Amino acid sequence: MLISDHQQQRFRRYCEANPALLANRVVAGFFQDEARVGLLLKAMDGDPESRRELEQSFRRHFFRIRFMKYMVSTVKFAAIDQQRSCRRRDAVQPLLYDCPSTTEEGAPLLGELFQNSRDPSSAAASEEAVTDPETFHNSLTNEQLADAFASLTYKQKLVTTLCYALGYRDTEAAQMLGVSPQSISKTRRLALSKLRQAMTGRREGNGC
Repeated sequence: MLISDHQQQRFRRYCEANPALLANRVVAGFFQDEARVGLLLKAMDGDPESRRELEQSFRRHFFRIRFMKYMVSTVKFAAIDQQRSCRRRDAVQPLLYDCPSTTEEGAPLLGELFQNSRDPSSAAASEEAVTDPETFHNSLTNEQLADAFASLTYKQKLVTTLCYALGYRDTEAAQMLGVSPQSISKTRRLALSKLRQAMTGRREGNGC
């Protein structure tokens, strides 16, 4: 619906007479549609049907704006919550790469040993095969690390394989094994402590 030059002039005069109304960005955006300007002018002429239609159109317009603001706000706060969750997870479950393999200065990190000691010929094995701790053990080319891994219990080997070789989170590994995330975390930390102890030949406290 296109309005005539006469209607455009009437609308401009209306805007000049009501500057505060059109200063509102929601209202100004609403009247970007010429069909709504036409409804306004008819309502001003006393047409009740145009007035009702104009009011309904504005309610729909206002609802869309509020809904879009709600969606933007929801996405924003969801992203913030996700970032906080990741920071909390990283604090509770530090990366293996952050843990030195020995107490000597410049010693490689345990994560680097795991990453670099994989046999390239076995690296192409399917994830299903790698979930077997023995398969992962056999793929290690670093003899010291392989011996340290062999000293773990089967459960510790399995959790280590899932969390560090495959990168699963505690919650994901817990679902796969049918245990609690707390149990996975405890086993993982104990396994890490035993790996460091076996590689350094010294008894160390839990954790990194």
